[in-house]
Amino acid sequence: MTARDPTIILDPAHAWRAADILRAGGLVVFPTETVYGLGANAFDPRACSRIFAAKGRPTGNPLIVHLAGLDQLPLVAQRIEPAARLLLERFSPGPFTIIVPRSQRIPDVVTAGLCSVAVRIPSSPVARAILTHCGFPVAAPSANRSGRPSPTDFDSALEHMDGRVEAIVRGPDCEIGLESTVVRVESGRVRVLREGAVTREMLREAIADLARLDAAAGNSAESGSATVELCSGPEYGALDAAEGPAEAPGTRYRHYRPEAALIAVERADLAVALDRYGGCATALLALRPLQSGEVQHRGCSLLFGFDSLDHYARELYRCLRACDQGGCETIIAELPPAAGMGRALRDRLLRAAGRY
Repeated sequence: MTARDPTIILDPAHAWRAADILRAGGLVVFPTETVYGLGANAFDPRACSRIFAAKGRPTGNPLIVHLAGLDQLPLVAQRIEPAARLLLERFSPGPFTIIVPRSQRIPDVVTAGLCSVAVRIPSSPVARAILTHCGFPVAAPSANRSGRPSPTDFDSALEHMDGRVEAIVRGPDCEIGLESTVVRVESGRVRVLREGAVTREMLREAIADLARLDAAAGNSAESGSATVELCSGPEYGALDAAEGPAEAPGTRYRHYRPEAALIAVERADLAVALDRYGGCATALLALRPLQSGEVQHRGCSLLFGFDSLDHYARELYRCLRACDQGGCETIIAELPPAAGMGRALRDRLLRAAGRY
């Protein structure tokens, strides 16, 4: 693509045209249920290399490969453990990514040279239509400039990628708003590498179901001994000092940061944070409905209240973008409880605050 080639805006009805562009080695931005993705043919190393250039993404950060259905799994995976397949069947299509041994058809650029590949099957009708027309897997990270909040609506996707890609599909707002859960299954153990809408509680329930099925069948398949544990690798510590490629997409490099400085605080510390940082260039994000008079005396210019964890997640990146557009210098964001979807929200907020 050259500076003379404008980005084409496509309607969801033109999924076939998006597929043709991808087939020809082009880049297409399209909506998923999580965030807008920046796609390229996963079998085309040159096209996938363009993803990194368009985003300014470090090449050590692997890409997620999107499939139209489970029948495409042999195209990208060399093999898959029984527990991994059962979890993929349970949570797909949906916001669930699993890391499996890669097939030889997946180029090194997609996996950052690792022997594994991250795969998922999106549930968005627009994404599924494009993938079905493609007939090949599509590598697609979030369609944002690297490190910035991911786009969850067409306008923000256009702002990030206009002039950098061949086409952007004008789809609906993303219904989840946070990137997918990423897990790895090794010898029957499930490791959560990135928190998302498929929560640890949901994974534990699924694993318990697998154990009951194994017991009923009178065997001790590895799926029955699966457990859930938090990944404690270098991506949760010295982010920029870690060597080698990241184990999973979106886990090591600094992510989700708005232009404004974000202060992430527990609910009990909100009042103190408002007294210290409140002002005409400050925004507040809180996990409850807000009325202007509640914090008006502290002078906050923007107030965002959320009536549920799902609402908070769905609107988070859009609110961060609104804060930047509104000229905010500081954002005070309430950290939700560390349970269910709250873990994913805490992860994104703490990363946006530069806490890890």
